[in-house]
Amino acid sequence: AVFPVNSLGVGNPQFFNVLNGTGNMIKASPDGKWVTCGSSTAQLLLQFDPSNGVVSNPLQLNVTLVNAEFSPNSKRLFGVNQNDSVVYVDLTSPNIPASEVLVGALPGFGSINGQMQLAPDGKIYFVQASFIEDTVYLSTIVCPNTAPFLELKKLGYKMPEGSIFVGLPNFDNAIFRRDVDPPLPVDLGADQTLCNNQPVLLDPGISNANYVWSNGSTTQTLAALSAGTYTVTVTAPGCGIGVDSVVINQIDLNLDAGDDQSICAGSTVLLDASGNGNLSWSPASSVSNAGIATPFFIADSSTVLVLTASQDGCTAQDSVQIIVLPSPEISVTPTDTTILAGASVQLLGTGQGSATWTPADGLSCTACLNPIATPSVSGVYTVVVTNAQGCSASATVSITVTPPDCTPDFPNAFTPNGDVANDQFRPIGEAIESFELRVFNRWGQNVFTGNTPWDGRWNDEDAPSDVYVYKIDVQICGSVLSKAGEVTLLR
Repeated sequence: AVFPVNSLGVGNPQFFNVLNGTGNMIKASPDGKWVTCGSSTAQLLLQFDPSNGVVSNPLQLNVTLVNAEFSPNSKRLFGVNQNDSVVYVDLTSPNIPASEVLVGALPGFGSINGQMQLAPDGKIYFVQASFIEDTVYLSTIVCPNTAPFLELKKLGYKMPEGSIFVGLPNFDNAIFRRDVDPPLPVDLGADQTLCNNQPVLLDPGISNANYVWSNGSTTQTLAALSAGTYTVTVTAPGCGIGVDSVVINQIDLNLDAGDDQSICAGSTVLLDASGNGNLSWSPASSVSNAGIATPFFIADSSTVLVLTASQDGCTAQDSVQIIVLPSPEISVTPTDTTILAGASVQLLGTGQGSATWTPADGLSCTACLNPIATPSVSGVYTVVVTNAQGCSASATVSITVTPPDCTPDFPNAFTPNGDVANDQFRPIGEAIESFELRVFNRWGQNVFTGNTPWDGRWNDEDAPSDVYVYKIDVQICGSVLSKAGEVTLLR
C-alpha cells in the first residue's frame, strides 16, 4: 500500500499486488521519479510524482531484485537475483523488463545478502553474511552510472553465534572514503588493422566520463585514420581512472583488375591486373590460374571477373568485364580438287562479312566470296571472312594442277547410228586446243573437211559403211601434230 502524505495529513492508500513472499524495503530513486518494492518472488516498479505523491504505471519486472537500489543518475535499478548474481535493468529502455544486464556473480558460500545502500561517494554497497565461512563480506558496485563492476572484500568480522548481519548503517563519507579509487575497466580491445584508409572507431567502453586521447581529442570515441599507438585516459568522478592503449596497423591493398576487353569467340586474352596481397579470381573456371594477377581468360562466353585481394584481415575487390564477340562462319567448296594445267575452277564460299583470298595469283578476284581460280601450279588458297565486330574465320581449298597429256588418241572406227555413243569421228585428248580434219573415200573423193568432228555424212546423206582415209592437223600443247590414218564407218 502507498499512502500519500501532504499538509492535510495522510491520505487514502493505493494498493499494488507484488505477489506472495517476504517483503523488502521500499526504495525511491534519487531524482524522486521512481519507487520500487518487492518480495522474495517478485519486484514492482512504479512511477512517482513528487509534486502530489501519486504513484502510477506499476510495472512487474521479470526478475526478483532482492535488495534493490537505484543508480545515482536514477537511470538504472540494481539488485541481486535469485541466482546470486548482481544485475540491473535500464529505466530508459522502452522495454524495461527485457533490459536486464548482468554485472557479476557473487560467490556461493551460503549467505544472506543485506539491503543495498547508495553511498555519498556514488557507489552502491551491500553486505553478505556467510553461514559457511561464519564471516561478513562487503560488496561494492563501482561506477553504477556508466560501466558497473563488482568488488568483493572480506571484512573478517566474525558473526556472534546465533546472529545474522544483514544491513548497513546510514552512510558517512569518512567511513567509506578510499585513498585510491580502483582503476576503471577501460578496454580499447585487441590491436586492429586499418584497411585501405578506412577509419577504425575506438571506444573505451565507458560512457558519461571524461576522456583524453593521446592526440588531444576529448570525445568518447575516436576514429583512427593512420597507423600508430592510440592511448586513452578515462576519468569518472567517484569511479577512478582507467588507461588503455591499442596499436593500429595499416595495410593498403592497391588493386586494379585492368580494363574491360572484347575478344572474338575461340580466342584467349591475357588479363592485365595488378595488386598486392593474396589474389583470387572469381569465377575460377574462367581463367587459367585463379591465384595470379595475369592469367589467361579461357571462358567461351562473356563474363564479369571479380579480383579479390586479401592480407591480414583486409580485403579489396575490383572487377573487369570480358565480352566474347561472335565469330563468322565460313565454308568453301570444293575443299580439294584436281585440274589440268591451264584449266579453271569456280570456288564457292559461304559466310557473312567481308572476304579476302590469298594468294592472289590465278584468282579472278581476291575481295569476293566466289572467285574463279586458274592456278599455274598446285597450291592452297585461303579465304578469311571478317564480320562487323572485327572477328574473323578462315577456310582453305587445295588445288592440284596436273600437266596435260600431249598425245591424242585417234579412234579406228565409229558408228553414226544416233545412239549418242561413238557417233562421231574426232581426235581424243584433254589438251587438244583445235584440229583441222579431212576425210577421203577409197576412190580419193573428199567426203569431209572441217575443224569439227565428222558425223558420217556426205553431201547431206549418210555415207556408206566402209574404210575411209583421214588426214588431220591437231593443235595440242602449243604445237601442231599432223597424222594420216584409216577409220572404219559402221552402220
